[in-house]
Amino acid sequence: MENDYSCISLDEMISKALRNMADLEKAVVSARKNTRVAGLLPEISFWGKYKSDEKLYLYQRNNIAVGKDYITVGPDDNNTTYGDLKSYEVGGKISFDLKKLLYNPDTIKFGEQEHKLYLMRIEMIDRLSGVYYFSAMMKAVESLNIKIPEEQVLVFRIIDKKNNGWLRSYAGFDLYDCGKKK
Repeated sequence: MENDYSCISLDEMISKALRNMADLEKAVVSARKNTRVAGLLPEISFWGKYKSDEKLYLYQRNNIAVGKDYITVGPDDNNTTYGDLKSYEVGGKISFDLKKLLYNPDTIKFGEQEHKLYLMRIEMIDRLSGVYYFSAMMKAVESLNIKIPEEQVLVFRIIDKKNNGWLRSYAGFDLYDCGKKK
């Protein structure tokens, strides 16, 4: 039936239709491989607030005080920033998580995405095969002049057009044009 009632083979149709999915699978695999690089990149955080409490500063001079993980900038009478409500404190932190070089929990997320893509691929192959064989069966029924009640043939033609419309929207071609892109 594949060769007699279709101008394109099932394997050829499936490979054409799944090209877009192959690109998506490559992107997920590439992103999963790149999660180890995240260990080389720092995590950076910043914060700022008006200073109201006293802290131990590592350096104080000219209205600037430097602490362990912050900088306070603001004028006061004694050239220090203790208890000055007008001073503003900003800080930041840069940290490296080198454990991510060995194991990054994000790889599990990408593993789940790969599994979902695999299941989606199986579903797509099943759907594509159904569309292909339904279309081939309709061509066989029409060419062999098999007697089927007209109301059933009408329903089957509508389903066939709907399936080919879905194939055209998904893969860019339909089986009426022998798999040629429009």
